Amino acid sequence: SSDLLDDLADGYALGALDGALLAATPVAITNLAVLPLDYIEAQDVTPTLKSTWRRELLWSSRLAAEGQLADASPGDIVGREQVLAGYRGKTGAAYARDAVMAASIRRDGGPDGQTTGQWREFGMLYGILRQLHNDNSGDAAEDNEDLANHTPTLRLAHAFSSSGMHQRRHLVRLRQAARTDPAAR
Repeated sequence: SSDLLDDLADGYALGALDGALLAATPVAITNLAVLPLDYIEAQDVTPTLKSTWRRELLWSSRLAAEGQLADASPGDIVGREQVLAGYRGKTGAAYARDAVMAASIRRDGGPDGQTTGQWREFGMLYGILRQLHNDNSGDAAEDNEDLANHTPTLRLAHAFSSSGMHQRRHLVRLRQAARTDPAAR
């Protein structure tokens, strides 16, 4: 379901939405929001633990949406902060949520605020590292979905930040062409 919503966001960015993708959107939203909350409610755990889990699920869902919005930024030049904001939301939030939820089981409702923050930070950093690994999956450039979808990556941000003005203009042209031209990728 998260892949489906990511594809929806990418399709929207490309202006290439099809009926099947739009029709599947309510199913994806249900799978990502309603079912996890139902699952939490069905668990035989204390109300305090359920409350912690709901809080983390809602927090991570909001951050994931913000990450998708950071990815959809229309700008031609990509900055590191923009990319890292997307990584924190798209991947880091889910890992942070899971780390806090797992830690909360041991303390029946959650660790204290400082410990929660530490687990959240650990999960966030782990998720960002996971996204960096995913960005470098070894796909051939012409098959790179991030380039085709106009998704900002840290590698692209580095290319922009370390290039001169002429090279940056060339990168912008290539990035625009990469949406439809495998050779530009």
